[in-house]
Amino acid sequence: MKKIILSALIVFAVVVCNAQKFSGGITAGLTNTEVLGTNPYRTSFNKVGFTAGVFTGLPINDKNNIRMEINFVQKGSYSPPHFAADTVANGPDTSLKLRLNYIEIPIIFSHKFIFNIGKKTIDRFGIEIGPSIGVLISSSVNISQEGFAPISGTPYKRLDIGGAIGFYFRISEKLKFHFRYSNSIFPIRKHASGATSFYNYHYNVGETNMVFSYSLSYSF
Repeated sequence: MKKIILSALIVFAVVVCNAQKFSGGITAGLTNTEVLGTNPYRTSFNKVGFTAGVFTGLPINDKNNIRMEINFVQKGSYSPPHFAADTVANGPDTSLKLRLNYIEIPIIFSHKFIFNIGKKTIDRFGIEIGPSIGVLISSSVNISQEGFAPISGTPYKRLDIGGAIGFYFRISEKLKFHFRYSNSIFPIRKHASGATSFYNYHYNVGETNMVFSYSLSYSF
């Protein structure tokens, strides 16, 4: 894990310092997350988290750009008592809060839209898409508000391979707002039921991260 993070930081530093066309900056924002498979009856995105990091970008042309990011991302799941009471496995007073903290490295391709409204050129919007790899740095769970404790049973996988899609809005020359949705491509843990096929009308091949993120990025 440390080698992956260190290698990414070295690549980031070398690229920013030595390539004239590259730009760099910082990013920070909030997340709404769910771990699909922790509750087969609901997908609520109740868990609120934080994300922050650094990035470097390389323009391909006037409309297209490739950007590498190194982000700290809080993921997980939260089922309040009145949600958890709907499941067969949980009692009426049961709640669940799962914390999964990652260092994540996405490679994002962005495309800027340029169009005209009357005589005015609009070039503030764009789409973003790309793969990512996340390294799990900590995990804990709080059941029925008894306090956070280490994960028992099957541990979560160290790596989370996923993909992201979203859009950005350029607020100013250096400041952008980003909205993204990301999802694990491979399960991060076996499903709690042990199922690997259709189960309770859901295809539960395992638990996966699902993340909505809302962030601002500032270019130096």
